[in-house]
Amino acid sequence: MDIVQWKDVSNDRLNNISFTVLKNQIITLIGPSGAGKSSLLYMMNRLDDKDKGTILFKGKAVEDYPIIELRQQIGMVFQSPALFEGTVKDNVAYGPLLHNRDWSNEQTVELLEAVHLPADFLHKPIEELSGGEQQRIAFLRTL
Repeated sequence: MDIVQWKDVSNDRLNNISFTVLKNQIITLIGPSGAGKSSLLYMMNRLDDKDKGTILFKGKAVEDYPIIELRQQIGMVFQSPALFEGTVKDNVAYGPLLHNRDWSNEQTVELLEAVHLPADFLHKPIEELSGGEQQRIAFLRTL
């Protein structure tokens, strides 16, 4: 990404942003409220338009990707995750099953353990989870 600029009606939220994310690297954007973190993510995923600059993904401008293809490859987890009705496994397995890939209970349990959630969460209804637990499930689904 190079020299991205975005303005809203009140001020320049993002100006002269430039960074590189390496393959398989996970990044975190931090900053005060209103600094433009979410706006930057929206532009990377083409949920919003930039005013100036270039956003490259795998060496190609994000505008040159079909939106669905781009969004299948760039994941985002927001403060208030949007989860589907059903169980923890239903949510974690959503992506693989959408792409006709097999997904086992064992794979889900392995991921749950990676984010310090017990195996018995596998069949737990999403609405029974705390906010922090839902956040971790949203993170797993994004991965």
